[in-house]
Amino acid sequence: MHVDYVELGTRVRVRRERDGLSPRDVQARTGISLSLLQKVEAGQPVRVTLVELDLLAQALDIALDELMYGSPVEERILAAARLNAEQESDPL
Repeated sequence: MHVDYVELGTRVRVRRERDGLSPRDVQARTGISLSLLQKVEAGQPVRVTLVELDLLAQALDIALDELMYGSPVEERILAAARLNAEQESDPL
């Protein structure tokens, strides 16, 4: 499956910040280097193992598949909200 590194990085950063964690906190919880974490959060395509992604998911208290691919429910809600906004701004 394809992983969107920019979206993955955004999910990691948003979740980390929401949980009030610094990059060093995540490093301490996962053993992942700060350099790798910064690259992931920046959306750079990097060699990151499934084990490292799983450690990140555990540290951020999120399911691995949601960390990697996002929430399908959230995506549907956002798509519906965009469609609704478009319909409201373009009355026929």
